[in-house]
Amino acid sequence: MKDSDGEARKYEWSYHSVVGMFNYLYITHPEILFAVHQWAYFSIDPRLSHEIAIKQLVQYLKCTENEGLVLTPDLAMGIKCYVDMDFMSTWDKEDSADPSSVYSHTVDMIMYASCPILWVSKLQTEIALSTMDAKYITLSQGMQDLILFMTLVKDISVILGIQYFIPEVQNKKSKPATIADVYEDNRGALGLANFLKLQPHTKHIALKYHYF
Repeated sequence: MKDSDGEARKYEWSYHSVVGMFNYLYITHPEILFAVHQWAYFSIDPRLSHEIAIKQLVQYLKCTENEGLVLTPDLAMGIKCYVDMDFMSTWDKEDSADPSSVYSHTVDMIMYASCPILWVSKLQTEIALSTMDAKYITLSQGMQDLILFMTLVKDISVILGIQYFIPEVQNKKSKPATIADVYEDNRGALGLANFLKLQPHTKHIALKYHYF
């Protein structure tokens, strides 16, 4: 939370620089992504509570410096994209009139050969009117990243002279096709993604989010 009326910071060190360093660290520590996002969100006017939280994160990293991810690639797993969201994740009853407090939070991860390739944790840029809207916006944002990644996989495969993923039902005479599995748990968002026509109550997200 903003903690605008909270106690002022006690020590003179560059809050922005530390947050900037964390923006590089989360590349190898995906578990700190949400925390880093939160600390960056309050960079304009950090208070003592934010300073304490930053120190706790530093202590966590020091205590786990010998820990890491163990990845076991499995090409049979192909490309998978997982998306989720937290509806109105920053809403604060004490400051409910602040429009920024009702943005939903987007989370998505792209896996290739059972290894995480890209992970995102960020606030949506507009206010979703329902959980379905927020879920669909998350799905669309994840698909934008996924389509770019699939194009990259296709281009690299051509350069390396290897075949990429070919669906089992694909005709042998047709060209190889890059495929991916996308996981979404909201029935309304899935229905909207598969329905060729938009309903009147979903027109407001048509232009930006229904392109895929």
